[in-house]
Amino acid sequence: MNLLIEEFYKSGALIVRPPNVGSPAIFSMSLRQELIGLQGDVGGRQIWQRHQEKIVTLKIDPGPMALDIDTPEDYRKVLQIFRGQHK
Repeated sequence: MNLLIEEFYKSGALIVRPPNVGSPAIFSMSLRQELIGLQGDVGGRQIWQRHQEKIVTLKIDPGPMALDIDTPEDYRKVLQIFRGQHK
């Protein structure tokens, strides 16, 4: 997350995101109304498509950021993965 934040301030982009689509992204406040107007479980992809020329994609290994956590079950699975890595 810190890398995303640093790149957001450094680049001046409207959107900064990691290389994998399902991970968290940072959106400029100028896109607030578009984000609020999203309907259903679409995430920010619709906004990415409208503003492709103003997106910065970090060039990093996504590692754990590649995990999509939407449900309590997803969260439990991720905890198991990380507990296994730290043994």
